[in-house]
Amino acid sequence: MQKQTLYITILSALFLIILSACRSSSPPTQEPVVTIPSPTEEIQVSSPTAEPPAVQEASPAYPAPTVEHVPYNPYPAPIEGENMEWSKIPELLASGNVSEVRQLPTLEIIITLKDGRFVLTTAPAKDEIFTLLDQCGEKCNSIRRLSEW
Repeated sequence: MQKQTLYITILSALFLIILSACRSSSPPTQEPVVTIPSPTEEIQVSSPTAEPPAVQEASPAYPAPTVEHVPYNPYPAPIEGENMEWSKIPELLASGNVSEVRQLPTLEIIITLKDGRFVLTTAPAKDEIFTLLDQCGEKCNSIRRLSEW
């Protein structure tokens, strides 16, 4: 029986210690001070016709910076879906950026680049694109060739 009383006393003491440690701090003793302007005070408002403050002139020793607006293009030429001239195709093939060449019955050529973009062109004759690929050499050996004739 004495053990039970001892346990209860210890548990009660722990409970009181924990309770006192968790107790919130006392509320603030002073109210926050809020000042509201009285209706008799004038509010200064600048008129819309007032002149803006003077701007300081730039020092002649340091020229003013210039901003150059360049259109954003994360990929180098050609542009996606562009209809390229036939004369530019050998250079495009030799660049090593082409993954696939597809010839359509209408002599249109769809050239797919390695980054997924594609360009269009029109061949002067049937299978002329494949002649260009053969002339290109080893750089063009990995290009996939498709024909829908």
